[in-house]
Amino acid sequence: MNYFINSYTKDDLGLVSEKTFSDSIVISKNHRLRSKNIGESLSKINSFFFEFLQQYNLPLPEIIQKELVRFVHQPLSIFPFKLKVLNSVDTRNSVILSKKEFEQISTPIFEFYVGDCLEYFVSDSHLITLNLCDANEVKLMLRIASKANVVLKSFFERRNFYLLEFNCFFGKLDDKIFLVGDFSPFGIFIKDMENSELEPNPYKLTNSKLFGKYTAIIFKLLY
Repeated sequence: MNYFINSYTKDDLGLVSEKTFSDSIVISKNHRLRSKNIGESLSKINSFFFEFLQQYNLPLPEIIQKELVRFVHQPLSIFPFKLKVLNSVDTRNSVILSKKEFEQISTPIFEFYVGDCLEYFVSDSHLITLNLCDANEVKLMLRIASKANVVLKSFFERRNFYLLEFNCFFGKLDDKIFLVGDFSPFGIFIKDMENSELEPNPYKLTNSKLFGKYTAIIFKLLY
């Protein structure tokens, strides 16, 4: 079960548009986090980045209605995979490439993931061959993700934070591809430039206290 998909409500046609943020967050079958008023913070964080990235002509769906812990945008068909954009060396790549973990890299790495919890790394040819999307859609997603990465990386650097990585999800309406997130503490991983330690570590938000603390750091940078 994936947090991003789980926060959406599907209609009879399988389209999504209504996104609700709860104080109780299911991130796996056996793992749930609960933090008071966290749903409101998550809603505001997502709304901020929707509006912020639209200023840079990135294709995000129009928000039709916005409430305290819920917003509605154009109905979209969500692609069943995520695109991870890496600006530093993560644990997996540090082992594979014999690089130091969290080392900053000049050119981002793009990785696709599938599965119920989006835990399986695949190539773009897997997605195309298995008819999850076509070659032109992959090319467009990579272009959108690359531009979003430049914008977000600059945004956080101006606030003395590194953007280590972020997760991209995409939806489709007619023939147009939209970026729909993930603008949450589960999808945006940042590190204070002036702090050599990751505290709290965004890769290890194992309890409500750590998740709440990390969410508060992101929230403070926005508002």
